[in-house]
Amino acid sequence: YEVVVTNTNKVADMCDRISPISDEKCPPHIDGCEDEIRNIAYEKAHKLYGDPLPEIVQTRLDKELNSIISNGYSVMYIIAQKLVWKSNDDGYLVGSRGSVGSSLAATMAGITEVNPLSPHYLCPKCYYNDFYSDDVKAFAGGAGCDMPDKICPKCGAKLNKMGFDIPFETFLGFKGNKEPDIDLNFSNEYQSKAHSYTEVIFGKGQTFKAGTIGTVAEKTAYGFVMKYFEEKSAKNALEGKPPIVKRKCEIERIAEGCI
Repeated sequence: YEVVVTNTNKVADMCDRISPISDEKCPPHIDGCEDEIRNIAYEKAHKLYGDPLPEIVQTRLDKELNSIISNGYSVMYIIAQKLVWKSNDDGYLVGSRGSVGSSLAATMAGITEVNPLSPHYLCPKCYYNDFYSDDVKAFAGGAGCDMPDKICPKCGAKLNKMGFDIPFETFLGFKGNKEPDIDLNFSNEYQSKAHSYTEVIFGKGQTFKAGTIGTVAEKTAYGFVMKYFEEKSAKNALEGKPPIVKRKCEIERIAEGCI
């Protein structure tokens, strides 16, 4: 009893309870990111919807920005915004995917092209908007791009058809405190430049690249090589050239290099 219970408790009582990992979240910090994301989002919103903003836009944007900023996530938005804008400025489009498409703040910051508001018409010239007519309500829960074409009743311009009716809670949860996951698809030839630009934002040695290493199984590699020669032979047949014939040992040799 002394060895198993008494002494082990004595040793345990002499130890401080510590954790090698902080309980707090440790996001990176960019000075002024809270004001910056708010200013960027409202500037784009006013450019699209006019000033003052329609009530539905104002309410949604306020709700999202307050949630994002109060939970300390504005830096995540700013990082994504800087990377996307840099890529666009260099001539490469960026595709965003996943639940970030439900964030109007992300839309207004140029991080995603998806507009998560309910389907609506918007005039690009005079800011006329229609969120509530029967024609629009018929597409509730659907996509605004499927609505019929319309002309602005105020200025005669062709109305833009917008909105996909996605609640913000899809992205950050009902309390707005879920960790944001902003997935960005950069062009293959631009990826390395996007990665390098994070070092420009935070400084050399302050970033690291994480990922998985993909492997190819033996049978898969063999299939790749066979398929390659089949397609090559089919192309040769169309051009009147002889088919490509490879011995099994040669196919296995090439496949070995893919494994």
